Order: sequence, then structure tokens, then C-alpha cells
Amino acid sequence: MSDILLISGSPSAQSRSGALLQYAVERLNVEGFSSDLVSVRDYPAEDLILGKYDSPSFVETKRLVAEARGLIVATPVYKAAYTGSLKALLDILPTQALRNKTVLPIATGGSPAHLLVLDYALKPVLGALGAFSRRINLGSFYWHQGIASLNQRCHGTGCSCTPASRPPL
Repeated sequence: MSDILLISGSPSAQSRSGALLQYAVERLNVEGFSSDLVSVRDYPAEDLILGKYDSPSFVETKRLVAEARGLIVATPVYKAAYTGSLKALLDILPTQALRNKTVLPIATGGSPAHLLVLDYALKPVLGALGAFSRRINLGSFYWHQGIASLNQRCHGTGCSCTPASRPPL
């Protein structure tokens, strides 16, 4: 069982939101928390798109969500919303999967105009999964220009960022 489950909603192999999650894993380890990281890329596209709730590919993720004390959910912003692949994965989870869990939503976007995606798109879905507003962290939004150096140094194989390039968690 891990303390924190990190979920990447990015359909890209290398992304800014993925780099932020790699950094979060590093920081969680330093602070003594155990963590697991799953990505929408880990699942067959057909299972996600067709909503195959009973697919064996989701069994482990459902267990990880059930056992985690908290979650960090990261997504890039596309067309003023979180990714469709993240929505498909969240739809697979049981109705109260996030009940009594602390959740930190993170979004990365191309402009500050995307900032509202957390409050008006992602948080309502997390709430529908049982995460009460008092247990959903305020969330963090990162503008692409602000994390360019982080993305260049973190490529899914471990984060070797310098302190100056690290965003606060």
C-alpha cells in the first residue's frame, strides 16, 4: 500500500504535467511517503474509450486508489478542460472511490486563462467521486513558460531538477 497515488492524465509520453508528477514523487520520497504513479497511457485505449469497467487492466488501479491515503491528479489543459483520457479513467473508478481521501489536483496550461479549469472542470468530477471540498486541496496550476526548464530536465526517468527550477508543492 502506498501513502500517495499519483495519476497522470497526459496522453503524451513526455509532458509538463508528467514532469511535475516526477518531481512530486521525488519530494514525497524525501519526506518519507511511499507513492505509486499511474498514467492514462498505462491502459488499453479501447478499455478507456469504451468504458470497460470490468476490464482486468483496471483492477490494480482500483486497488491502489482504494488503499491510498491521498491522491495527486495532474493533467495538461486542452481546450479549457482536463484531458478526455483522464475523464475516461476517472469514470472507471467506483462512485465513492475518493471518499475520505485528500486530493491535490494539478493542471498545466499554455496561458493563465486556463487557471479556472481546476475549479470549474476537475474539482467537480473529483467531488462526484466522493472527495469532499474540504479534502480537495486548493490545487496548483502551472503555466507552461514557468516550467519549461523543469520539463527539459525531467523525462520520466527520474527528476534531476535543480532547486531553482523546482516549483513549490
